[in-house]
Amino acid sequence: MGKDNNTSKKSKPRAPKEGANPKKFKKKTSILLTDKIEYIDYKDVNLLT
Repeated sequence: MGKDNNTSKKSKPRAPKEGANPKKFKKKTSILLTDKIEYIDYKDVNLLT
């Protein structure tokens, strides 16, 4: 009988390397939030697109 290579090993999560620049995602801001619109008329298609 040989060794079983399919043993389940849990790998530790890797820590980010120092100096490595992780991808920073920019949040999408809504026009409705930036203009501080309180009421949204969902029938106004031009505003929503």
